[in-house]
Amino acid sequence: MTLTASEDGSYTANGEATDWTAWASSITLHPGDYYLVPNITGTGINVAMLDPAGDASNQQTGAFTVASTETWAARIFTTAATGPVNATVTPRLYKID
Repeated sequence: MTLTASEDGSYTANGEATDWTAWASSITLHPGDYYLVPNITGTGINVAMLDPAGDASNQQTGAFTVASTETWAARIFTTAATGPVNATVTPRLYKID
């Protein structure tokens, strides 16, 4: 699997997902309401925010609320053995309050 960043803020993922694969970047979020727009074209890739506890079952997409200033993980990932991946994502995180 490869993930290539573009100057326009998009990422292109290509390859064969034979296992769970993730790329993450830490981001400090302050209290408030947020909205994550994945903007995915193609197949085989997901985008989510992972809370500070690192609980993968509590990944956030769409609207979510942050209660205190903490470091979250912005993630682009595949699920286990999804097969061919050919996708471009342009994730955008907005603070809406």
